[in-house]
Amino acid sequence: MAHDMQWSKMMVEGQLNKEAPVLGADDAAKLRMLVEGEQAPYSRDRFNLLRLEDELDRATVVPQSELPLDVVRMHSRVRLKDLETGMELNYVLVYPHQAGALPGAISVVAPVGTALLGFKAGAEIEWVVPKGTRRLKVLAVHLPPERFSGQWVA
Repeated sequence: MAHDMQWSKMMVEGQLNKEAPVLGADDAAKLRMLVEGEQAPYSRDRFNLLRLEDELDRATVVPQSELPLDVVRMHSRVRLKDLETGMELNYVLVYPHQAGALPGAISVVAPVGTALLGFKAGAEIEWVVPKGTRRLKVLAVHLPPERFSGQWVA
């Protein structure tokens, strides 16, 4: 039960984003399968999977075809600004097994990956990470190349 109390405290601290993420139905279904399939009691990413599950529970799910073009979805390239340091960052949001395959790839199970999912260009995100709270602004979203023209959406 101590773990549950620690989890509850962390989630209160972790839910700094008041707006619910918006997810396409295809991504939401695949991510649910990921969370359910990876819930082994000794999973290295168990805590992060619980955080992802919480975001899925909070999300507004729409048909994939109705997902706004500027919303971060799986395989999006995202340009961010760290609001503490001013540094610009570029990530590709991927599934855990793809994280080492691309330069800049970040797993959706990583704290920052979970935080980005479902938010649009212009959104400011605060998220608890192992070193404290990170404040990021989504500057632009580059849509997955297999579906879209490859233009930055800001």
